[in-house]
Amino acid sequence: MDTNTCIRTRRSVRSFTEEPVSHALLEEIISVASYAPSWKNTQISRYIAIETRETMDYIADHFCMSFSHNANIIKGSPLLIAQTFVKNRSGFTREGTYDTDRGEG
Repeated sequence: MDTNTCIRTRRSVRSFTEEPVSHALLEEIISVASYAPSWKNTQISRYIAIETRETMDYIADHFCMSFSHNANIIKGSPLLIAQTFVKNRSGFTREGTYDTDRGEG
């Protein structure tokens, strides 16, 4: 399948089995995600795999605000991957000064 077809025919599926996701597959997915572009190749993304049901339920109950549909998706999935980032790195030089005219913006 070529990239154009892949992008145009992709679908979001939110129906999950209870089958656990293997760590090998998880590492492969995160490895591929690391190729996503970042500003000046700063590579600020970090990934956290959340596999414990209690933690996933806590996130669904406390951080989905009034979006009950999102909470139900989290509660029905076998794994949650949180994408975080390194603060004050994108848009800054390695020395910590701004590299754009937007300052902290």
